[in-house]
Amino acid sequence: MKKMTRKDVPFHITRSFLTDGLCVLLGTAVLAVSIRAVFDPMSMVTGGFSGIAILASFISGGRIPLWLTNLVLNAPLFLIAWQQKEWGLLRQSLLGAAALTVWLKVIPEIPFIYGDWFLASVCGGVIMGVSMFLILRVGATSGGTDMLAMLLHKKLLRGISVARILQWIDAVIVISGVLLVGWKPTLYAVIAVVISAWVTDHLLMGQHFSKSVLVVSDQAKAIAGKVMAEMDRGVTGLQGQGMYTGSDRLVLLCVVDRRQIVALKSLVFAIDPAAFMITMDAAEVFGEGFLQEKH
Repeated sequence: MKKMTRKDVPFHITRSFLTDGLCVLLGTAVLAVSIRAVFDPMSMVTGGFSGIAILASFISGGRIPLWLTNLVLNAPLFLIAWQQKEWGLLRQSLLGAAALTVWLKVIPEIPFIYGDWFLASVCGGVIMGVSMFLILRVGATSGGTDMLAMLLHKKLLRGISVARILQWIDAVIVISGVLLVGWKPTLYAVIAVVISAWVTDHLLMGQHFSKSVLVVSDQAKAIAGKVMAEMDRGVTGLQGQGMYTGSDRLVLLCVVDRRQIVALKSLVFAIDPAAFMITMDAAEVFGEGFLQEKH
């Protein structure tokens, strides 16, 4: 009898799978804390299914628990995704949606900043931003309106982007918050969402933020040699032509860590004070010396 190997198993647990799962569990736990400790006690409708859950809790006087609303709203979406064989969408969202529902059930309400609207929006936004970073960095979602927007885009609204559909859904939820809860909690909820988006973007992009640099110089080869020798960074030479003078020039392209940009400027202008240098932001850089793409 042939011995079964890991290749013969259609699904196996890898270290990456486990670490990604732990990130989702931790991220949804942090998200649940932001909801239970800040947004729900202050009736701040932040959009998404959690916003609908907060509205349902507010209208019912707390008799409809957050976890139940989240479960009831997510369940039909997963059934539709299963019927439509949207395996990728299920894989992205199932653990996050299930974990968030459980966390909303087990984490108690802890309104540690009740009554201070500004502090609530800042703290809630930061906590939610960290939670979304943990979830999004592994390519997952917590289900909810993200999943709804994806399904609508694939099945009904192909001509409209997922981001635009999501904006419409969240806009309806936020407007409902204004009508049912009042403008003040909803206004501070919007501030919290803006802060959350900023924190998430900063954590996702800022941690690997780099600079791409173009250098035009008569001393291009000397500059390239110094950069490679002293800064341990690769340099690419591009053939360029000055359209005014008609002269051919070697244009250097180099990508460095943001902490190296000052040293690079000093190096370039020490060799050629007349060099022409352009510095640009590079949000993500994949390759040797930077991020390594997972396969």
